[in-house]
Amino acid sequence: MNQQAADSVKSIDELWQMYAASGLERADFDRVSQPVIDSHFTLLPELIAGLAAILIFFTVNLLVMNWRRNRRYQALVDEHQQSLEMSREQIEQASGKDPVTGLVNASQFEILLDIECRRAVREFTPCL
Repeated sequence: MNQQAADSVKSIDELWQMYAASGLERADFDRVSQPVIDSHFTLLPELIAGLAAILIFFTVNLLVMNWRRNRRYQALVDEHQQSLEMSREQIEQASGKDPVTGLVNASQFEILLDIECRRAVREFTPCL
């Protein structure tokens, strides 16, 4: 098998066919196939790896940005919930008393009466 015949081969499949037909030794096949292998060398694997690295970088960046944004929104939600709870408590306190006299109103009186009657039943004491 000569170098000129190996140089005329355009694909590794043709080189395999020549190898099988002529009974080349492994060392001879490696020697004659190296130019074909070198001619097919590309940067495609490096390009794919680079694109994958860029994709991973942007994906991680988006995940981190989303995580930070969610933390900010959760802090705002927690702040508003706390504010609403304080407002609800203030409304409950204000709705239980008459603003002029400072005495409890009828609905608050019924709630307190119910609490005291339950306590009296538990402790076996008179309700009123």
